[in-house]
Amino acid sequence: MFGSIRFVKDSDLNRYLWLVLIISQFMVISLSHSEEIFYKGQTKSLIDWQNLDPNEWLDFNYWKRDQLYRKKFPDWANVQRDKNNLEEVGRIIKCVGNCINERHDGVFKVGFYSKVYETNELRTEDNSYAWVFLMNGTLVRLSPNSSITFNEFNMSNQEFFLYSRINYGNILWLSRETNEVEVSSLRETDSLFSVLQISEIDEWLNREKELDEKDLFESLTRAEYSKQYDYLNKLIKENNEWANKPTKLILSLPNGLIIGQDLSMELVVLLGNQTFFKQRGFDVYNSAITTFPTGEYIKLGFDEAQSYPLSPNTWYEVDFRGKNIDKYEGDLIHSFQIGELVTRRIPTVMVARELWLRKFSQVFYGKTIDEKILREEMGYRLWKDLADEKGDLFLRYNYLLEFIRKLESQSIGAYATYIEESKKEGLPYELMEYGPKYYSKAMADYSVRRESDFWGMAKSDRKILNSTRRKFWRIIHENNR
Repeated sequence: MFGSIRFVKDSDLNRYLWLVLIISQFMVISLSHSEEIFYKGQTKSLIDWQNLDPNEWLDFNYWKRDQLYRKKFPDWANVQRDKNNLEEVGRIIKCVGNCINERHDGVFKVGFYSKVYETNELRTEDNSYAWVFLMNGTLVRLSPNSSITFNEFNMSNQEFFLYSRINYGNILWLSRETNEVEVSSLRETDSLFSVLQISEIDEWLNREKELDEKDLFESLTRAEYSKQYDYLNKLIKENNEWANKPTKLILSLPNGLIIGQDLSMELVVLLGNQTFFKQRGFDVYNSAITTFPTGEYIKLGFDEAQSYPLSPNTWYEVDFRGKNIDKYEGDLIHSFQIGELVTRRIPTVMVARELWLRKFSQVFYGKTIDEKILREEMGYRLWKDLADEKGDLFLRYNYLLEFIRKLESQSIGAYATYIEESKKEGLPYELMEYGPKYYSKAMADYSVRRESDFWGMAKSDRKILNSTRRKFWRIIHENNR
């Protein structure tokens, strides 16, 4: 036996140690916890081969520290898997123009049905718009040159909790309401999104229609608009039978935080400048509604947090450093109103929301959710209820409130220093301003599509002819000429 002993070279020894380290990693993973949890798509190995640092991997001291940590925290593998799991936040309903999704694994152009996960930054370029469906039923609209990061999507048996950051631009955050939408006979305003690639909507649009021979144009247009609202309200009523969870919300801004439950917000974040926002009440869609969710703005700073209650349908202005907030009635109000007009009537997008809520999210509702099915088949973690002060969701929510406020305070301070130094050195820096670029393409499309010729003639003393009032009459007789 002793005669077989031989000395090995340094290179052989290095290979041997490398092999031992690899095997030990797998052994520790398998023995670290008797009841390991796995999310959808995860494997037993926790080694990130793509981002592995060879020098760190072969560092014996690093390996020793790592083993001590794992002995101290026996549940480390489950914690790591939970950290690695990025839950699906939502899907793109439609993108007009160029929409970019920046993920941990690259930068991608996205469109209809594209998935959006936690930590993803979604942004639009010039003359580009997007509507996004979130798994809790929230709708998010991005105007051109806008960006939002979907940081966290969490759920318990009783509620959802969302944390997102509005990076810059014009964003509409529209929470789902259980109230029915007021029926309108007017054309929808966000006409860029009046046609979607959703089969259920196509089937409804292509259904057999009742036509009025005396006024064919009327029966195919205005009457059809009101029927779309009837279809939307039917879906809302059906989904309300099970879709009954509220959503706790943290919206982080470069100069503050907005918190509340089931909020709908119009936000204009201008880098290097002020931020404007308005809590849009659901009365925009139903004038009979008089009660609104309560929202709060939290100022930046490192001292004790100061909150400011928000009134619905009121524009607010926050200064660049996030220290002061006031009601805004300045010159930009008219421009804001034009931007709001674009989303005044959006039945097609709201129908898409109700259809996708039923398709993707019904499993998230109910008094009790199977935690294992949710984790292994859907890829989501079930948190403790927010009302449980010792539960993980309560602790997470309160931690984020302080962490985000101090992080944004530090970031805005650094950005302010950068602007001041750039001024001194005569270097260029960006100061964003609000203007027509955020709504001009959408308004132009709406203006072209609406029947302005009829309404223009209605104000005239001239006789209103069939060729003016009845579009199909005009088409038929022009073909017979």
